[in-house]
Amino acid sequence: MGMVSTREGRTELLMAGLRITMGAIFLAVWADNLRKGFYTPNGWAGFVQHYANTTKVGLFADLLNNVMIPNSWIFAYGQFVMELVVFGLFLTLGLFTPVAGLLAAGFQLNLLVASSGTNEWPGIYIIMFLLLVAIALAQSGRTLGLDALFERRLMARKVTGKAKVRTGGDTQFAAGQLVDRFVFSSENDRVVAKGGEPAEEEPARPWLPVY
Repeated sequence: MGMVSTREGRTELLMAGLRITMGAIFLAVWADNLRKGFYTPNGWAGFVQHYANTTKVGLFADLLNNVMIPNSWIFAYGQFVMELVVFGLFLTLGLFTPVAGLLAAGFQLNLLVASSGTNEWPGIYIIMFLLLVAIALAQSGRTLGLDALFERRLMARKVTGKAKVRTGGDTQFAAGQLVDRFVFSSENDRVVAKGGEPAEEEPARPWLPVY
C-alpha cells in the first residue's frame, strides 16, 4: 500500500497533488498571457495600467505609475521568467518548493492589492495565497518531486559528512570548526565518559530550507 496506508503518507500525497495542480495552473496562465502578448513591454504596460487606474491602494498605484510601468521591459521579461520557471516549472517538478511556494504566495498578495478596485472576487487570491503557503511550509516537493533528491543527499551528508561545531564544551573543538562526523562523535563520547560537557553541533539546515 505504501504511502496511502498511513495518514501521514496520504497527507504528503495530497500536498504533492496540490503543488502539481498549482504549478499546472501557473503554466496555463503563463501560456495564455504569452498568447495575449502580455509579456512584451507594451503589452505588459497596457495590462498593468488598468490596475493602476482602478486599485484602491494609492501607494500601489504610485508604484505602478512611477516605477513599474516606465520600466515595463524589465518587469515584463521578469514576470515572463518568474511565472514560467519559478511558479510553473519549479512547483510542478517539486524543485526548491519552499522558495517557489512563498514567492508565488507573495505574487497572489500583489494581485489581491492590484485588483482591489475591480469586480474580481478577492477570495480567489486569498485561497491561492493560503494554499501556496501550505505547500511551501509542508516542503511538498519532497514527495513526487525533485526536492526528494536533495533530501536524500542531505541525509547522506549528515551521516557521512562533517559536523559544524556550535559550542566546544569540554572537547578539543572550537566553535565554528568543521569536524569529521565520526571524530566529532568519538570525542564527545570520550568527554562524556569523563563527566565533561560534550560539543554541540550547528543545525544542519536553516528554519526553512530551500527544498
